[in-house]
Formats: sequence, C-alpha cells, structure tokens
Amino acid sequence: MKLTTRITMILAAFCLVALMAVPVTAAKEAPVNTVEKPVDTGLGKDLWDVYAEYRLQIFDLRVEGSGEAIGVLAEHGCDTDSLQATLDSISGQRDALVKALENHDRKALKQVNQDLMKLWKEFRQEAKESIRECSGAGVSGSADIGDLS
Repeated sequence: MKLTTRITMILAAFCLVALMAVPVTAAKEAPVNTVEKPVDTGLGKDLWDVYAEYRLQIFDLRVEGSGEAIGVLAEHGCDTDSLQATLDSISGQRDALVKALENHDRKALKQVNQDLMKLWKEFRQEAKESIRECSGAGVSGSADIGDLS
C-alpha cells in the first residue's frame, strides 16, 4: 500500500471519529428547555379539519369505485347481491365517520375505522367469491381483486 493511501485512510479515520464525537459533545452542552410551549389550538383544529376533509374524500372514492366494480361484475352476469349489501353497510358508516370527525372524537373514530376495516375485508372476500363463481375457479387475475377497495 502506498504511503499516500495510508495517510488518506488515517485522515479519514480521524474525521469519522471526530464526526461521532461532535454530537455527543454538543448534546452535553445543549441547554435543557424546561419551559413547555403552549399548544396552538388553532393549529390542531386546522390540521384536524384537513384530515377530516381528506378522510371523507378517501371514503367516498372507495365507495364510488367499489360501486363501479359491482356494476362491472353485474354487467358480466356475476351475482352481486351480497357485494351490494356489504357496500350499503359500508356506506351506512359514513354518518358515524362524519360525526366522529366533526367532534374530534378519537375513540369513536377508532371504532368506526375498525368497523370499516372489517366491512372492507368482507367486501373483498365476497368480491373474490363472486368472481370465482361467475367465471370459474381458475381465472387468472382473480387474486388481484383486493386492489378494488
């Protein structure tokens, strides 16, 4: 190994050690902030409002897209009665979702989201079964139906 390569490696090693030591030194010297800043309630409300708006848009888009998928399945002669019933149950959860979002009720929102997760899972399973029954068990691409919702 050439002398310049060794010197370069030694300098690089010193730089790495120095970079690791700087944060430790800075942390020891940093003043401790014991004064809590007041929470900006306007900021929290604004962020919640943005979340609520987009959460409802996502919900509506999923319901709309699933309804269109049901329409396509119906056009191809598939049985969509159970799918439509599940989608109606999902749509029925919208009022509870809106109420939880408007009231900033995290507990109620968590419950609604859990209920919706169960219903969407049921919807996906029913969609898979409907496609299998409609077109036979060995249809290629039927495993991708989980992407519908």
